[in-house]
Amino acid sequence: MRPSLSNNLALDLPSSSLNPEATSPGPLVLSPRLHNKDLAPTKVEGRRWGRYSIFALWTNDVHNIANYSFAIGLYALGLGGWQILLSLGIGAALVYFFMNLSGYMGQKTGVPFPVISRISFGIHGAQIPALIRAVIAIAWFGIQTYLASVVFRVLLTAIHPGFAEYDHNSILGLSSLGWVCFVAIWLVQLVILAYGMEMVRRYEGFAGMWRNIFAGGALWLAIYGTLILNFCDFARSSPCRKTIQVGNFWGLPVNILVFAAITVLLCGGQFQLNGRVIESPTEIIAAIPNTFFLVLGCLAFLIVTVAVNIMANFVAPAFVLSNLAPRYLNFRRAGLISATVAVLILPWNLYNSPLVIVYFLSGLGALLGPLYGVIMVDYWLIRKSQVDVPHLYSEDPNGIYYYSRGVNLRAVAAFIPAAVIAILLALLPGFASVSPFSWLFGAGIAGLLYLLIAKRQPFYADVSGESIAVDNVSH
Repeated sequence: MRPSLSNNLALDLPSSSLNPEATSPGPLVLSPRLHNKDLAPTKVEGRRWGRYSIFALWTNDVHNIANYSFAIGLYALGLGGWQILLSLGIGAALVYFFMNLSGYMGQKTGVPFPVISRISFGIHGAQIPALIRAVIAIAWFGIQTYLASVVFRVLLTAIHPGFAEYDHNSILGLSSLGWVCFVAIWLVQLVILAYGMEMVRRYEGFAGMWRNIFAGGALWLAIYGTLILNFCDFARSSPCRKTIQVGNFWGLPVNILVFAAITVLLCGGQFQLNGRVIESPTEIIAAIPNTFFLVLGCLAFLIVTVAVNIMANFVAPAFVLSNLAPRYLNFRRAGLISATVAVLILPWNLYNSPLVIVYFLSGLGALLGPLYGVIMVDYWLIRKSQVDVPHLYSEDPNGIYYYSRGVNLRAVAAFIPAAVIAILLALLPGFASVSPFSWLFGAGIAGLLYLLIAKRQPFYADVSGESIAVDNVSH
């Protein structure tokens, strides 16, 4: 019989499958400050994120309006068709490589990103990368919800023009119709998340059917830095590495190259609407003269946008907030809190403020590369992927991941200078020529520094989390 998952559970853990003489010191007590069923590992049996689930997840993310707008911007900067194809092809290969490294960690351990971070930053130091990821996600969740609500307003006024009279006043910067649309989109996302990660998997698969309506694009590696960092949140529910490889291959490089080809056709053909060159696919929707097809276009955009928003900006902060107070916050409660915060920050005002977007969100985004560098070097080069999963939930001062009062100061020491350099490269005008590479520079510098100063052990225990794992359906 599988042991109970009470927060004071004491376990006599099995020895490492790779070293019969290595045992995990026991009995081990799972700390209520580090463990609940949403943060617990998922059982290998019953993991449901197969190849199509991962493919659909990336299809929704790659083929979205924001990515099209970005790629069309490459053409506006002077890149020709073959240059855009080559640029996005290189980006696709990099994203695929780095995403697999992150995904393999989640698949092997079965734990979400906040818990993965404990391996390198310590059981309490892991709050640093987790909170940075969450702040970015919450802000963008609100912004993406607002952008989807704008399309919803277009849809409603197309169906019933009389609604337009409620779109002229202002309540905290948003019209009455704007508030109705925003709250409606917000509630739809909450309903999906209320059913946990399994509902996210099903919705991503459903939304993937709309990929051919607005097929498209890829962004630079830095733009995917958020998901590269916490892709383990999704990969933890995959049954094997092969699933991740195949799903990522078709969902990332293949999708991105298809997107690139479509972008080149749009840009190279110099399609025009009302005498103007197309700057964003949303202009296509707005210019549709037939109400029926305009509604279909809006619905397609809304479905895909919600799918992208949930994947990129909802799941991560839900796990992070649950990680802050596991005893009181499960995935659903944490998700509700993060969604509420996303409303309270009045995201439409953020979106309309270039200073906030450029300096605050871009500055935080530059921190993701250094975090990734430290976490990957620690897992792949220092530990050789050997992890004692149950000890990630222990506050034992002699525990493997306790370090110095729960914080790995060496990881922090490698992160800080790399983060400062990445932020300077991303924000200072003098470094504009290298700013697109700030994520790569940050990851490389942090990874190299940590490789030089990390404390080595002669042996790292490799203990599965199956003894404390939960059924995958609960996620």
